[in-house]
Amino acid sequence: MEKERETLETSFTGQDRRPEKAEIAAFISGLSHDLRVPMNAITGYVMLLMKNAQDPERVAEYAHKISLSCQDVLTVVDQAVDVATPAEEIPAPEQEEFAMVDFLAEVGRAIQPFMEMHGVQYTLETSGLEHDVFRGDRRSIGRILHNLLSGAARNTQEGGVVTLRVSGRPGQDGRSTFLTFEIEDTSEGMSPEVLKRMLSSTDPARAAAQDRNAMQNFSMNLAATRRLVERAGGTISVQSTPGIGTTVSVGLRLEDVHTIEDDFWIRKGIRKALFAGANMEEGARISALLGRAGVQTEYVSCGTSMLQMVRSAHMEGMPYDLVLLDENLQDMTGIEALSQVRALTWADIGKVILMHTPDRVPHEEESSGAAIMPRPFYLSMLRGLLEELAPQNEAAFDLTPAEEVLPETESPLQGLHILVAEDNAMNAGIAKELLEMEGARCEIAGNGMAAVAMFRNSRPAYYDIILMDIQMPVMNGYAATQKIRSLERADAATVPILAMTASILSEDVRRAFDCGMNAHVAKPIDIRLLTSTIRKLRSQRTA
Repeated sequence: MEKERETLETSFTGQDRRPEKAEIAAFISGLSHDLRVPMNAITGYVMLLMKNAQDPERVAEYAHKISLSCQDVLTVVDQAVDVATPAEEIPAPEQEEFAMVDFLAEVGRAIQPFMEMHGVQYTLETSGLEHDVFRGDRRSIGRILHNLLSGAARNTQEGGVVTLRVSGRPGQDGRSTFLTFEIEDTSEGMSPEVLKRMLSSTDPARAAAQDRNAMQNFSMNLAATRRLVERAGGTISVQSTPGIGTTVSVGLRLEDVHTIEDDFWIRKGIRKALFAGANMEEGARISALLGRAGVQTEYVSCGTSMLQMVRSAHMEGMPYDLVLLDENLQDMTGIEALSQVRALTWADIGKVILMHTPDRVPHEEESSGAAIMPRPFYLSMLRGLLEELAPQNEAAFDLTPAEEVLPETESPLQGLHILVAEDNAMNAGIAKELLEMEGARCEIAGNGMAAVAMFRNSRPAYYDIILMDIQMPVMNGYAATQKIRSLERADAATVPILAMTASILSEDVRRAFDCGMNAHVAKPIDIRLLTSTIRKLRSQRTA
């Protein structure tokens, strides 16, 4: 007899209230468990590392796994902060413009190592994103997705799959899009009784404490995410089927950002475009998107028609400034179409872009003379690809996929003289070694007052950058920054000061900028993030 499958889908909203003692005890118990799992892993890998210190390959492997486990600890701590912070102390959402395709790529890069550590495959699916540039609380959305994806990875058995599906539905007001983020896993799922207890309770952590083994870590993720979603004015629902898996759906309405009024396309010399692809629905969508951006766009489904239109446009003296070729046309492939376009040496043809599935990128010799842009098509991705090209090289496109960033030949920290204000000797030593490995010179100040004195007593422009811890004895980082900015010397107002803090609350980030800091990096230091931040600051100063 086929096993009966029970599915429960529940949506919920809740009101913040002060937790009872029993709820606090349950919360702490769950938090302790969630922290002990990665901490036990760290302890075990440290022991293995010490025993195999002479084996470089094993040392590298254990160090990598320790790093991933540390990220696991930080995730749990972040979720605990989200749950424990009183509603009245949560800062208002920060609205900013961002491209959804870039944002989802960042989410994927951040969560992929976590998935690999748990032996889980991560996939991303998108649909219905007519506009992919929005205005909203980007930071909170990132926290929501990280909470749910990390929780799904923990709860899914090795060899399972976690899928993030993002779909959009145009709002009736014509100015917004209702986005649905679905996180689906292939975990063991939960029984209707357990799920009901979690979602009917004002504190999911307490409810889950009654059946901790039903869905490890799910309660913490749910409690933390629930508050973030409600704060953003969204909705959240959970569907779980025992033996099949669990799906958490988050709905958010974001404001569309239109770029019709800017002069980007005029500056790039793109007024007329042609798209060729077998999918007629996609052709209509791309034509509409470019049309709303002010680019006259025509669509054909086969290569033969595309070639005829290119010839006719040239003969009429109105050539296409941009030709987009999909990898599949009705009568030929995109590579074949590209070859035939390039054979029209007498025709005036503008920029040519070949759209290809990321896992089937053509060889350089096949796509010679064309840029490669991964599918699906996003207007922001096309703009980014065009913007990345140096003016002198725009006529001959690079072959680098738009989502990749070529590695710098030299670290942006090379040769810099950096002052690090850090009271913890161990953290200071780690920071110094990391920075010097990147080619920087590093000096340490044990507190804020010492940092002010070292800067004051140095010659002008002696320090290129200051990394400022926030919580320090004698004088904290905020006060030290204000003191430095008030000094009567030219570089006091211009030296970049980066906040280093374990606090990730928006209020603390805002306070760092208000007191005169230029950027904010979370602790522990991620050298890749730090170098990226410094590269941006240096490019802004030289622009």
